[in-house]
Amino acid sequence: GPGAYLASGFPGSVSTLVPVGAGGDVPLLCDWDGNGTDTLGVFHRGTWYVRNSNRPGAEDWVFSFGNPTDQPLCGDWNGDGRDTPGVFRAGHFYLRNSATSGSADGSFDFGNPTDVAITGSWNGDRFDTVGVTRSGRYDTRFYLSNSNLVVRADVTAAFGNAGDVPLAGDWNNNGTTSIGVFRSGAVYLSNSTSAPRATASYRFGNPTDVPLPGRLSSAGPTTVSVARGY
Repeated sequence: GPGAYLASGFPGSVSTLVPVGAGGDVPLLCDWDGNGTDTLGVFHRGTWYVRNSNRPGAEDWVFSFGNPTDQPLCGDWNGDGRDTPGVFRAGHFYLRNSATSGSADGSFDFGNPTDVAITGSWNGDRFDTVGVTRSGRYDTRFYLSNSNLVVRADVTAAFGNAGDVPLAGDWNNNGTTSIGVFRSGAVYLSNSTSAPRATASYRFGNPTDVPLPGRLSSAGPTTVSVARGY
C-alpha cells in the first residue's frame, strides 16, 4: 500500500518505510507537536490524519480544514513552535493557528490559480510564510513572501526546469529555508534564494514518487523523503 520512504540524510539514505494513508491522499511531513521533528500526516479530501511519530500505527488525531480539492500546507504561522494547517485554493491561502477543526485565522490572495504553493522561513525569522511556484517556458519560478500580513513577492528566483516539483527546506541547517526541485527521481537543492544554484544533487526515489521535505532530526537539516503509491 501507500507509504513514505524517509531519508535520514543526504544523499537519500532510507531510514525506514512507513505505511500511511491510502491512494488519493496527499502526504505531508510537519512538526505537529512542536518537538523540532517533522512527522507524517495525510490530507484526505479536507480531513487531516496526523501522527506524532514516524512509526507505523494509527493517527494521533484527526481534524477537518479546507475543501477536498485544496492543496494542503503546514507551517508555524504564529511563531509558537508548532506547525499547523493551511490550504491553497486557486490563488488564495487559508491558514489556521491550531491543528483542530475550524475556520481560517487568516486568509489572503497571492499567486495565480494554477500555481503550486510552498512555505518556509525565507528570511530566517521564527515565522513560516508562503510562496508560490510557477512553471515557465524553460524554468520553474519561485515567488516568496516574508510576511503573511503584507503579502508580496519579496524574493523572485528561477531554479530548475519547467515542470519540476518545487521543494522548500533548510538544507544546510542554518535556520533559513531555501529552495529545490524534484525531477523524475532526482533531487536538486540550492542553499540560496537570492542567487540559486544546485549546491547538492543526487538521485533518490522513482520518477512518479511524491517528494516530502522534512526535518527528521531536531538537530539536523531538512532532508528529502519520498512517498509512493498515492
